[in-house]
Amino acid sequence: MEPQSLFLAFLQDKWNQCQDRYMITHTPFLDLAQQSAAASFFKGLLGKPSLAGPGGLPFWPAKGGPGICFYGGYPQSERNLCLFFPDYLPGESPQELLSHLQSQPEDDPIALLRLTHSKGQSLSHRDYLGSLLGLGIKRETLGDISVREDGGDVLILRELSDFLLSSYHKAGRTSLKADLLSPGDFLPPQIQTKRFRDTVASLRLDSVIASAFQMSRAKAAEGIRSGLVYVDSLQTEKHDKPVSEGAKLVFRGKGKAVLEKIEGTTKKDRILITICRYL
Repeated sequence: MEPQSLFLAFLQDKWNQCQDRYMITHTPFLDLAQQSAAASFFKGLLGKPSLAGPGGLPFWPAKGGPGICFYGGYPQSERNLCLFFPDYLPGESPQELLSHLQSQPEDDPIALLRLTHSKGQSLSHRDYLGSLLGLGIKRETLGDISVREDGGDVLILRELSDFLLSSYHKAGRTSLKADLLSPGDFLPPQIQTKRFRDTVASLRLDSVIASAFQMSRAKAAEGIRSGLVYVDSLQTEKHDKPVSEGAKLVFRGKGKAVLEKIEGTTKKDRILITICRYL
């Protein structure tokens, strides 16, 4: 069985467990490619969802089977787990489900590990990730990591809480203090952005990608066909896919951007857009 087939079989098994045992089940944290594959798989199984969940990812309420939500602990999370929930939970909408998880932490598979260190120390994302992996922890059990001047926040699978509280005391030579909090207390990283206006011939994906990442349209189309481009966290290989205002764009190896505004047309019938590029 190919790795992709194994992954899809794993998703089906988690969905079946939720349905058969009437309990919350979930995957580990998934990267963008895995989230996209999971969303496509469940669209084929359950049909197109009518709602969008956190980060614009699809959300299926629990109607006649387990509900499905992609969830990473906070709305803009990059790494998300796929959460399957039975219909006894309040989950008619993403907001209702997330509100329940915040009020009932025993149902929330994610916890926040808040780390602090002495003033004058400096640790990077790589320092925290490397020291955690050095404890034998797999990357898939860790969600997003945010670095602050006095420490960092790490979203983790709740099942790791006791182990990390008792074992994670250092990153390199820097001593750490660890506390367990709710994912709702996560402090997202401060991200620098650059906004600029441009004109495009159309709102086709290859045109918008070329503008957002300052490359030729041919190179943008090649990246799309190669599976390197994600729109609202979902992979697409259609270079002529129309892009809507507010769409979040990822070009693996190049960065992230948002089509922030569509401002109308110029005298030469080109479309004026505003792009927000993450630096």
